[in-house]
Amino acid sequence: ETVYDSIIIGKNCLIGARSLIGCGVKVGNNSTIGANTVVGRNKRIPSNHVYTSKGLKKK
Repeated sequence: ETVYDSIIIGKNCLIGARSLIGCGVKVGNNSTIGANTVVGRNKRIPSNHVYTSKGLKKK
């Protein structure tokens, strides 16, 4: 089954090298996704947070 959904990335975000962002993901403003991080389908990253393979942290 093929699934299509938008990926929404807020303002002033940083997406690390070789990261993979699944469909339906929403990244809040001023957030960072670390290098080599997989963000699963429909995940929500709040504003002003850092998401890495080790988890979510507030900036």
